[in-house]
Amino acid sequence: MMHSQKYAMDRAIGCLVGLIAGDDNGGPTAMMMKNLETVAHTRTLMPQYFGKGYLEWFKEDGFDAGLVTHKVLELVNSGLSFDKAAKQVDKELDGMTAGVSPAHRSIPLTLPYVAWYLRSPNFFEEFPNTGFREFQSLIRGEARLTHLHKEAGEVSQAVNAICMYLILGKDIIDSMRFGLKFINENLRLNIEDNISTRNSDNLKSGGYAPDVLTAALWFLLHTRSFEEAIKQSKAFAGVANYCPVLVGSIGGAMYGYNEIKPYLKNISKDNIEQITLSVDSIFERIDK
Repeated sequence: MMHSQKYAMDRAIGCLVGLIAGDDNGGPTAMMMKNLETVAHTRTLMPQYFGKGYLEWFKEDGFDAGLVTHKVLELVNSGLSFDKAAKQVDKELDGMTAGVSPAHRSIPLTLPYVAWYLRSPNFFEEFPNTGFREFQSLIRGEARLTHLHKEAGEVSQAVNAICMYLILGKDIIDSMRFGLKFINENLRLNIEDNISTRNSDNLKSGGYAPDVLTAALWFLLHTRSFEEAIKQSKAFAGVANYCPVLVGSIGGAMYGYNEIKPYLKNISKDNIEQITLSVDSIFERIDK
């Protein structure tokens, strides 16, 4: 089904604003906004461009960067390259770098692929053959700026893919089916098993990326509105706030900005305006 640019705009803005609605601590929002700025002003995207934005933010504030990201940026700020810093932190933490931060912050990276769809009515046929590997490489490369564990990259790819398909008009089931292809089989089967049950007892509130994605999808599948999903996920997550950020981004793409607008009272008008202008700028490339 071919959807209009207006429809995609509503879902894309909803995705990014929804993320802010789910973020009570601020780090995911700050890094996402840096990425949005980079995507809006850069035609050829490479992972190192996003690293530059993270370092700028870290020097200005850096609050709520998360343990792994904070350690990496601290080392980069002292003079190490991102590659060396990420390897050193991964070694220090014995490979425990499968956190959800890349999936939180990287959502703007999917927007150029939405713009591609709006140029081509055959996107869903063309993308698996021509854009799939490029998409994988970009999202995985961004994750590896800070998190070397492959599962951090897999979940980030899955979240971006789910949001992309939702923005383009696919329903949540088809979007999940596509997005979860990016995750290794054992984890994928475990996620599918846990989100299919009505019982939430197996959900975990920590920051391990596959667990966060599992919980976020569960709340979106077992609630009837964006507001309900956000409220329940925040009650579940507590102060750590890992799960609600993904509920916000995926849920915002699922419901759209116009539908979730009544629940966004605490989000600054400046952020909403910047998101709207940036998404519009990215989509304007369609005609150029």
